[in-house]
Amino acid sequence: MSLTTQFGARATFYVSRNELKFSEEKQERYVLSRVHEFSSKPKIVELRGAISGTVALDPVSYQAHF
Repeated sequence: MSLTTQFGARATFYVSRNELKFSEEKQERYVLSRVHEFSSKPKIVELRGAISGTVALDPVSYQAHF
């Protein structure tokens, strides 16, 4: 998965439940590439393994149903 932002490497980003699950199922091969500061001096950081093991996750939305 690749993400791009004009902000710094620590800028907030969103991942879906499916992306999280996939990263856990394929953690030995999973790489999240984060391109940041692309409008001034582009840099890249790679997070390897399950997303839940490399960043802090906060629930921000919920699916509601009857």
